[in-house]
Amino acid sequence: MRGTRLCVVLLLLVLTTLAPDAAAAGATCVALQVRSFSVRSSIVDRTEYPAVATTGLGRVPYQLNALGYARGQDLAYGMASNGDVVTLDRRGRATDLGPLHASARHDFSSVTAGAVSGNLWYVKSGDSLYTVDIQPGDDFLGVRRVTVLTSLALLVDDFDSDPASGLLYGVASVPLVGGVVVTIDARTGVVRRLPWPQLPFSTAYGAVVRAPDGTLYVTANQNRGRSRVYRVTSGQVSELATGLPASNADAAGCLPPLPVPAPPPPPAPPAPPPPTIAPPPPTTVAPPPAPPTATPPPPTAVPPPPPTATPPPPTTVVPPPPPAPAVAPAPTPTPKPTPPPKPSPTSSPRAVTTPPPPVSPATKRTVPSTKASAAPVARTEQTKEKRRWAVTALVLILGAGIVARRIGR
Repeated sequence: MRGTRLCVVLLLLVLTTLAPDAAAAGATCVALQVRSFSVRSSIVDRTEYPAVATTGLGRVPYQLNALGYARGQDLAYGMASNGDVVTLDRRGRATDLGPLHASARHDFSSVTAGAVSGNLWYVKSGDSLYTVDIQPGDDFLGVRRVTVLTSLALLVDDFDSDPASGLLYGVASVPLVGGVVVTIDARTGVVRRLPWPQLPFSTAYGAVVRAPDGTLYVTANQNRGRSRVYRVTSGQVSELATGLPASNADAAGCLPPLPVPAPPPPPAPPAPPPPTIAPPPPTTVAPPPAPPTATPPPPTAVPPPPPTATPPPPTTVVPPPPPAPAVAPAPTPTPKPTPPPKPSPTSSPRAVTTPPPPVSPATKRTVPSTKASAAPVARTEQTKEKRRWAVTALVLILGAGIVARRIGR
């Protein structure tokens, strides 16, 4: 029984011891951190706590201090050693905004701590706390209030704000004691020590970041020849990492995670190929109907022309020879009988025109009217010609008879 009780007690002790670590394991924070080894420049890192995974962002030509993160602007405000206000973005790019709007009697060259709550930037120089307006507008970078802090604040080198209570949390490096966690009331200037575990002594705790669950991540600039990073809760202090010692260090956070970009929309499914439209069947264009062939009308029987009566052949009428002139013959002796003269070749008996044979109806031809009209004219001319020749022949015969008589005398 005793053994069983002893095991239960040991188990409870182990669980109690591991509880803070288990709770703290979930307190993560990403912060911008600067480390300086001279007054001419600072190295800018992005550090994730509690893993202390550091990503180098480069170097800026300022020795920066009093960093505070403005969540609404996603910028860290810091003070350069020359008194100018410088902002840092997540990529470590610096922008110099010039000095604060304050009277010349305020000296900001020795500021050591800074934090942002809303649109107010708290900057500590010595035992004075300056409240600076960082809301873009007419009073941008103007000093609203100056609060005098109690004596313990001189040992505080950095702090961070608690938005819920409005208090500033930091670590004071007390000689012969070590590092102690304190709160600062920005309205009254009261600095109060918290009953938290004590940290090892360091020349300065220059970087303090408060996680949303209240866990503090603090950096000792030099401790036993090294810079050291601690996780501090109300019940425990744990060393997380060590590094090269730094003459100056500061940090600001926690940075909210960047919005995860929405995954690109899935590629639109490829458009379905257009339906294959079968080409329409070739349209057979019927040739236009042939115009109806005009059937030639049956040949009209043309009756043969009526037989043309062939005119009777012209009758050539030979006029009777004119009567011989009555010449009283002279009394002459009875001439000797003279043989009758041979008929002159020119003398011819009366021409008798034999009518042409009748033309049978089968051999009749239709003679154009022009030719039919021309035939009587030609026959008339021939008749006249024959008459002239007949007269001529008669004159010759008579003249020949007269000559023959005279010769016979």
